[in-house]
Amino acid sequence: MIAALVLLYGLQVVMFGIHPRHWDHLFAAGYTTLLLGIWVSLSNRQRLENTITRLIGRAALTLPQGMTQESFSQRFEQRANSWSQWIAVAIALTLAVTYVKVYWPLGDPAKIAETVVGIVSAYIAGRILGRMVAYGSLGGFVHKEGIGVAPKPGHIDGACGLKPFGDFYFHQAMLAAVPVIFLGMWYLIIPVFPFNDYSNWRAAYGWLLPVALAIEILSFVLPMVSIHQDMKTEKARFLKEADTLSQEIVDVQAKLEKPWPPGERESLSAQVRGMTLRYHEIENMTSWPVDFRTRRRFTLSNLVLSVPFLSNYPALLDVWKIIYK
Repeated sequence: MIAALVLLYGLQVVMFGIHPRHWDHLFAAGYTTLLLGIWVSLSNRQRLENTITRLIGRAALTLPQGMTQESFSQRFEQRANSWSQWIAVAIALTLAVTYVKVYWPLGDPAKIAETVVGIVSAYIAGRILGRMVAYGSLGGFVHKEGIGVAPKPGHIDGACGLKPFGDFYFHQAMLAAVPVIFLGMWYLIIPVFPFNDYSNWRAAYGWLLPVALAIEILSFVLPMVSIHQDMKTEKARFLKEADTLSQEIVDVQAKLEKPWPPGERESLSAQVRGMTLRYHEIENMTSWPVDFRTRRRFTLSNLVLSVPFLSNYPALLDVWKIIYK
């Protein structure tokens, strides 16, 4: 990463001179953001492996007979490699079109090297994003491979034992938020940036920003939809148990209205408490593999990320002010 930064700023010196005032700060910031994303994403594969290990370890995922975690991971990684290749090409082509649209009217040959570096960087970023998209298909892949999903009402993690799923995809969403932060920051500061004139980029960033924000949100929600469906199915099954428990609680409570020896009364009361606890665990069972803390962090972070986009619509900002007043 250090070598890449040296190359980046060396290119700035060669193209624009030694004084930072004349450098292309937008390009440098974009390239630095890319390097940051690459550096953070390096742990993603191991993080996914740890997620699968934890889910299997707590019996939230059950592998079919004859399948090992290693064989499952290998097949899934093959899918990730294929997806990342195609998505990288698509993103590189998209950025190439954007560069041509912005720089072609300027007729500046010095921008050719910058354009090439930008497209190559987009391809690298696309490989990362493509792998993230592939990792987002884990839930569907679990179904395809016949792996069982077993949520547990009342699990201490607050997500029926499936919290590692939500944690992993929250991490993915925060990775996807890196370009949102970059686009939003520059969308706001371009009009007042004191050195270079980047006004020709602001319109492009204006439509890229909501797209990037939507991708970031979907990168968290969509991967969990199939797991959500499994959890809903399991909750429906558990609710039958809860209905049976509710009647049993009524029956035992009716018994408690009669005189009982202290020991037997305490035993019946303990039964009621145990059944009541189980009943509430089932009734309050979530159907998403995300605990309350992660949901709150995701919601608040996206409110912050949406501010640059919402700045175009002051009325919407006023609504949020009223809500959070």
